[in-house]
Amino acid sequence: MSLDYDKVHIFERHGGSEVLTRTNLYKQFEKAEDLGRAMDGRRLRGNNETYVVQGGTWYDRGGNPIATANIPEWVWAECKAMNPIDRGMYRILLPEEIAAGATIPTFEEAAEFPPSSSILQALVSLDPKDDKLWTAQGLPNLEALSKLLGARVTRRRLESVAPRFVRPV
Repeated sequence: MSLDYDKVHIFERHGGSEVLTRTNLYKQFEKAEDLGRAMDGRRLRGNNETYVVQGGTWYDRGGNPIATANIPEWVWAECKAMNPIDRGMYRILLPEEIAAGATIPTFEEAAEFPPSSSILQALVSLDPKDDKLWTAQGLPNLEALSKLLGARVTRRRLESVAPRFVRPV
């Protein structure tokens, strides 16, 4: 599989129009070598290092796959500084998570992320007595649900998985 900028937003035809049905987002990490300043004060930049992650797979600037072991420490430092939910959105696993056996399905393995089964498990684990986990309309709080899942979930995605799920009484 190679990096595919054309498949970041996946559209399908529904009722005569194209509808965004899922995403395969990518994140680009860049670092330019700083060569100091020119005599006129301009900042001089040397070689640019670029790493891209899409669907949990790493690529170079040309879209060629890179082994996770070959990702430099400065990229991992940027990944560690990210919100875990955002890392999940790009399907980024940190080296220590990989070493501990954690896995995130690739885009091909689970086009819809987070998987429906994970969303359902998170829904039933929400405490009906905790008002912070629910909206005024009795729907699950998306921020709380995303935190449980470790990946952002939209209301639309939630409704596609559990269309009638409301706060239990």
